[in-house]
Amino acid sequence: MNQKELISNFQKTQQQIQTLRSYIMESPRQQQAIAALEALTDSVENLEAFQEEMQTSLEVMKDIQEELLQQNETIIAECKIYHDLFKFAPNAYLVTDAQGIVLKINYAAAALLNVLPSLLIGRSLINFVSKEERLFFLTKLKQSLNVKSVQESEISICPRDGQAFDAILLMKAGRETSRGLDILQICVHDITKYKQLAASQQIPALSAPMEKPNGLDGLRVLFVDDEADTRELIAAVL
Repeated sequence: MNQKELISNFQKTQQQIQTLRSYIMESPRQQQAIAALEALTDSVENLEAFQEEMQTSLEVMKDIQEELLQQNETIIAECKIYHDLFKFAPNAYLVTDAQGIVLKINYAAAALLNVLPSLLIGRSLINFVSKEERLFFLTKLKQSLNVKSVQESEISICPRDGQAFDAILLMKAGRETSRGLDILQICVHDITKYKQLAASQQIPALSAPMEKPNGLDGLRVLFVDDEADTRELIAAVL
């Protein structure tokens, strides 16, 4: 029953009460009938007051619902923005659990591993680490969960059907509140080119001979034996 129908029913009830009041006035048991009629009238008035309160509450709830819908749309839009920032970021990002199982991964990270992002969800990142470093990497993952600061580790990554490359992994511990799961946020940097560049650059050797200080070539040294000779030297100079 909508608002208009409810108001119409109240009006009909009031009309029926007025008709009943007129009939009762002619009844031999007038006092009892009037008392019952007044009680009925009070009940109807209480129902009208309740209906008005209910209508006010419905309007308030409608406003709250519209506000919540607007907030929900805003949250969804913001989530999409951050989702797109993660997915299409130029840097390689992924999220794993404590065992290295991939929970989220963006396109740049999937490209480094040479696997489609959808195929990496649920797989272990350890499978893409060189066999010699897997135990070290797993230990590093578990240690990073207990540290608040960003942890750095150099690992050799082996992409599918590709050549292994050296990478720096920046790892930050976090928590996925929806599932109460400890996670690791990982950023992967391929440093192969930087290491090759550093190896190719050599410090130039100091091949040029050192210059010797000029000697006393051409300088004549005069030795003076006594005071008389000194006076003669000064007189000659002057």
